[in-house]
Amino acid sequence: MAYSLPFLVPSSDVMEAFAKLSDEFGTAAERSRNECNVLAGIRDLLLPQLVTGQIDVSHLDLDAVLETAG
Repeated sequence: MAYSLPFLVPSSDVMEAFAKLSDEFGTAAERSRNECNVLAGIRDLLLPQLVTGQIDVSHLDLDAVLETAG
């Protein structure tokens, strides 16, 4: 059974504006995904060293670090 419903086709100007906007969102999403992958790699590299004591963080002021991060 086929359904036939009317729908609107946007003008080429509207289609181009939407394509430009959606491309920007796609680019931002890809940039965020790449940044997340880099940060995950850094975490995976540093966390074992931190847990085993190979990296000494006893001298860090963690409150100051948290304040600047937030």
